[in-house]
Amino acid sequence: LTPSNQQRVSRVDDITTAPSSTATATESSLSTELYGLPINPVTTNIPFKRFLEWSLLSDSDMVYAEINLGYDRKGWNKPGTNDVESWSYHDLYENEMVGAQGLGIDNEMWDCHINHYDGYWWEDIEHFGYAQYFNELGWSAEAWDNGEPPETDDLYWDELTSRQQAAAAQLCWHR
Repeated sequence: LTPSNQQRVSRVDDITTAPSSTATATESSLSTELYGLPINPVTTNIPFKRFLEWSLLSDSDMVYAEINLGYDRKGWNKPGTNDVESWSYHDLYENEMVGAQGLGIDNEMWDCHINHYDGYWWEDIEHFGYAQYFNELGWSAEAWDNGEPPETDDLYWDELTSRQQAAAAQLCWHR
């Protein structure tokens, strides 16, 4: 594993080896703001099965992951590498939705923790109130529509300001 200060701001790079029995909402959920940014309540509803190592999934979970979502062991253990993760939940095929649901992942969990709203149009990002987080990370409607990522897209987590880290966390990005 890469040291945490060398991980890029990207989909979760680490696969946990077991679910945490003490996993709770982050300390930011204790208030309504973090660094002046409102808390996105979806961030506290984590799809734990998605971040388990493949070998720890049940047989039925492996079937959902493999048959419905197109994962294999290698792809599952490296989040962000499966093409299905680039689609927002409402753009998934029915069998893919069934697979996500079978793994306990609902539409809000998928769009935040799996897709990070990358499958949204900018107008949807604004409509649902996520633009403030993206703006903090340097995104604008023009940059989003033209596929021109801001400088923060290539920064390591520890290179982001505290406020940018807070914004990224509200989009379900993690260290």
